[in-house]
Amino acid sequence: MGTTTMTTDAGMKIIGVTVIPRGRIGAGWSATLEQHRLAVNAWMRSEAKFDGLIDFDRLLEGPVLDGSPSIKPEFNCDFTHPNAAGYRAMGEFIDLNLFYNVGTWRNGK
Repeated sequence: MGTTTMTTDAGMKIIGVTVIPRGRIGAGWSATLEQHRLAVNAWMRSEAKFDGLIDFDRLLEGPVLDGSPSIKPEFNCDFTHPNAAGYRAMGEFIDLNLFYNVGTWRNGK
């Protein structure tokens, strides 16, 4: 029995979150890592069996720099992390209804 099955059988939801843009190949980021990021996000959007998905990639995606999408300038701190406005936008972007448990807990809690 897989983790997904055990989690849903327990009445819990699985919520995925996409990997945010990085931009600027170099400084610890490579074209290979960017391809992995894109593949993971594509899988999350199309094949993953999540009860919900928070698509921070779409929210933060900005201009392409050195062949890789970067964080939007208004949300960019250092090309790796969002700034305070970016984190605020991320927090406001989350639909809190995703976290309500619509099922009945099987363990009585």
